[in-house]
Amino acid sequence: MRERTLGGRNSEGSPRRSRRAQSGIGTLIVLIALLLIAALAAGVFLNVSQVFQSESAETGEEVRGRVTGAVSVVATVGNVTTVNGTTGVDRVRFIVTTASASQRIQLRDLLVVWTGPDGSYQLTAASDFDNVGALDGEEFAYVVERDGDDSAPLLNSRDDRVAVVVNVSTFGEDRLLPAGDDASATFVTGSGSRTVVDFTVPTTAEGDSTVL
Repeated sequence: MRERTLGGRNSEGSPRRSRRAQSGIGTLIVLIALLLIAALAAGVFLNVSQVFQSESAETGEEVRGRVTGAVSVVATVGNVTTVNGTTGVDRVRFIVTTASASQRIQLRDLLVVWTGPDGSYQLTAASDFDNVGALDGEEFAYVVERDGDDSAPLLNSRDDRVAVVVNVSTFGEDRLLPAGDDASATFVTGSGSRTVVDFTVPTTAEGDSTVL
């Protein structure tokens, strides 16, 4: 006599399917873990790139701040002369330096906007920079007074002193600024920083020069 089982299941089938299910769950867990690791790595990479980008921008701004900045005018002196019986100032010397120790200012890139009784003039550095007598109404000269490292016309120290010279006699018909006249000079650096100096010729102007 043979014994048969009808409609039954293989006794080995259930453990085999269980092992396959466990294997699938394990694979899913590993996949989820890999996705989480990848997401975390992407987040870290993004944060690091943003930090580097921010530091790069700050460094760029710092370098630009050192290369160009505002000038500081420490003194203004006028050359006193007499023309046709009128005494006044025919040349003005602005003694300039850097506004801070970290700045570097190239005087060749400087623009001086002169405003006086005869109008407004935009002056650039003369090619023959120390020839004051050759100045026309569109140029200024500069004369080095103190430069420890011979870097002029680059100002790179608070100890540097350079005289920016404006020849008033090239403006208009008056040829000079008489006592009581007002004028101003705006110094615009290559970075666009501005320094404005206003002055009035004193009524007691006499001798070879006067402080303005």
